[in-house]
Amino acid sequence: EGLVRREIIPEDEDNLRELHDICLPIKYDAAFYRSVISKDFLSISIADPSQNNQIVGIVTASLNHRYKWPESDGLLSFSFASDELVMYILTLCVAPRYRRVGLATKLIDYLFEAASSNRRCKAIYLHVLDGNRAAIEFYQKNGFGMIREISQFYIIEGRPRDAQMYALYLNGGHGPRWKISYVVQWFIAHSFRVMHELIEFWNQNK
Repeated sequence: EGLVRREIIPEDEDNLRELHDICLPIKYDAAFYRSVISKDFLSISIADPSQNNQIVGIVTASLNHRYKWPESDGLLSFSFASDELVMYILTLCVAPRYRRVGLATKLIDYLFEAASSNRRCKAIYLHVLDGNRAAIEFYQKNGFGMIREISQFYIIEGRPRDAQMYALYLNGGHGPRWKISYVVQWFIAHSFRVMHELIEFWNQNK
């Protein structure tokens, strides 16, 4: 009650760092927070005016073409063009005292609205720590389905940890219609990624 959506400003850096440190096991460097503040990432934040307008919930995401990052391999069917877009959720944080009131779901709804408005965006995806049942159940409840498991995706406190990739399709997006091994998916995706990079290089230098 009384919470408001507002823009990120430079003075929020300490607030953002504290919120992420409380909510997530991964520690982000200064470059991440600079990118959030400078709007290199899509950031949607909710603040509490009764607490000096402090940010109490935030979701950050990055919109890129489907082959920019290897982590998105196997996400979309190969029938989609190589320049179709996918949105990657970087972080989702809600301060402890504001949990279990639907704030995280509201942030995901805002993000879905933003992604849906771009017809080229075919999926929202993320990685979640294997065994984090609360997060997995939250994303499943909000329509995300598991795509695949990734061994040793994270390094947390010096130890490798596995992850699961979840996705929510939109604007007609869907995954491969037929099952192939991840090695084959990686090879095909890697070929497309190299081709896309060569085209970008050619366009920049012609």
